[in-house]
Amino acid sequence: MSKEVNFNDIFLDPYNKFYEPVKVAFKENFDEVYKRLFEDNNEEYVAEIKSCDSRISELNLLNTKEEKQNSIKARRFAQKLMFVLFFFIIGLPFIPLYIKNKKIIQKFENEKREREKEISSLKEKREKLIVYICQNKNLGDLTEEVLKTINIQRLYDAKIEDLLGILNTNEENTYLNIEKYDIRNSTFYQVIYHTLKYKMVTTRAYKSVLVKSGDSLETLRIEGVHVEKTPYLDYKKANLLPTNYLKDLDFYNNKENLSAKEYEKLKKKDTFLLENPEFYNFYNFSYNDEIKFATYFQVSVQEKMIDIAKKFTDSKPDFNKRKNIIYSKNSIFAPDLEKLSFSKSSKFISLLFNKTYNNFKWFLFDYLWTRMGSTFKFLTFAYANKYIASENLEDADNKGYSSDYQDNKKVNTEVSFGYPFWFNRLSEHDYIKMFTKNPALDYIIDDLQFEVKNNSMEVSVFLKNFWTEQKIDRQYVKGFYVDVPYTKYNEFKEKRTIYFTPFLRLEDGQITVNRNPMILLNNMIMEEINTKLYSSMIIYDEEVLKAIIIKIIEIYTKYPELKTNSFIHVDKFGFSIIIEEDKKKILSLEEFDEIINS
Repeated sequence: MSKEVNFNDIFLDPYNKFYEPVKVAFKENFDEVYKRLFEDNNEEYVAEIKSCDSRISELNLLNTKEEKQNSIKARRFAQKLMFVLFFFIIGLPFIPLYIKNKKIIQKFENEKREREKEISSLKEKREKLIVYICQNKNLGDLTEEVLKTINIQRLYDAKIEDLLGILNTNEENTYLNIEKYDIRNSTFYQVIYHTLKYKMVTTRAYKSVLVKSGDSLETLRIEGVHVEKTPYLDYKKANLLPTNYLKDLDFYNNKENLSAKEYEKLKKKDTFLLENPEFYNFYNFSYNDEIKFATYFQVSVQEKMIDIAKKFTDSKPDFNKRKNIIYSKNSIFAPDLEKLSFSKSSKFISLLFNKTYNNFKWFLFDYLWTRMGSTFKFLTFAYANKYIASENLEDADNKGYSSDYQDNKKVNTEVSFGYPFWFNRLSEHDYIKMFTKNPALDYIIDDLQFEVKNNSMEVSVFLKNFWTEQKIDRQYVKGFYVDVPYTKYNEFKEKRTIYFTPFLRLEDGQITVNRNPMILLNNMIMEEINTKLYSSMIIYDEEVLKAIIIKIIEIYTKYPELKTNSFIHVDKFGFSIIIEEDKKKILSLEEFDEIINS
């Protein structure tokens, strides 16, 4: 049975009443959810995967054991040495030993080759079994299911206006993932995005030349320098907590912390400071309103935040407020960025291929905690203020502040097909693969435009990226030319057109039909759609699947040009066709809507 968390008294002690119970429940409930999603009704397949793992391990150990027992490495070294000695008279006595060694090595290699064939066959078998038990699942759904057990629910009504004021600070941001959750009577957002930035990259080249010095020549080393404006992407994760409490107050944790000595020094100068000097060992905020700042950070809030900061010794999230959003923004570095990209189902399953079944669960748990752990830390700091911890956004009148110490457990089930929905979709399902040039960076969204007709939507995605070329800057230095190599980044743009309807969908699972067309599940090619679909191990509602296939065939029959430059994706949200290059406007929104509704 799932371990529940009581959110009604988190304001009393955010660390012990919120963070610790959530962390414990998250771990315990993950075990239960994992068993339900991956193991229940799949016992036979799980047993087969474990059997494959055991046999593969046994064969690998046997290879290692045989190699060691027969001293294969030493024999190979001896063979090379004896082969050299054969060119001299002293090598002749070693011929019998050379022949014996060769037979032993060949016998080992033959046996090893047979074992590796068996390993390859076992790996192929287990990969198919893994696809089967993971069908209709993705890591986003796994996250949702675990969070549900602790009364945190994913919402699909995210609005872009909730984010722009915080994240769009006149920068070129591309959102890779926007998730909104219901917690108590409030909501929070988790956002992963990157910002296009530029840096000046300096390359140097040197050349030695002879120059006249009086009556003689001397060698002079000259340097050529090239400075190139170079684009790069700065990846960040943001946590956002909407609030109506002190909406006009802004504060930012952007100042150097103060020691007790520095605190006393400023106090003597009548500088406004909060009451607890220890608070400034951990935080030092700039702010726009002294009275409202003091109202927010009352003595009890200061004490709780000090206590929380001492307990989070490994890392303390950024903590700021702007208007009606409390937020944190932290850079994402390579290891965590890789984990956070696992939301793509294809990557999630392919990564499991290289792990034994006993490691599956811990790998997936590590992924989930990487996503959510820092967010729970951020919320713990926010809940140090009882007015934030008890806020009721759902019952707020005209966006005024409202509080309630009891969770009314209302959850909005509305789905909004606006910007956040499409940012997620573009990222999660590999809708974007730029192809006119070899892109140097992750994709950058310049603009998204929408048009709606009846039950259908057209989404125009304007993309940009950079392709690189190696160039030479010939510089004239002290009478000589120096060739300085550098990498030049050239901008290029592409457009995608997506037609979408939410009225043709699968309740469970997803189908992707690629450019052949073939059917894919989680990026693994199955059978041709028109002949072998039903003989595969993929399970769907047959009537719904037939209706979807009819529409797919109709689209590709009426518009055969789309076979080479589009693909179709169907999941629980709806039916999409993604057109990679549509200069001739092969398919219009009106035509798509007519096909879907016919």
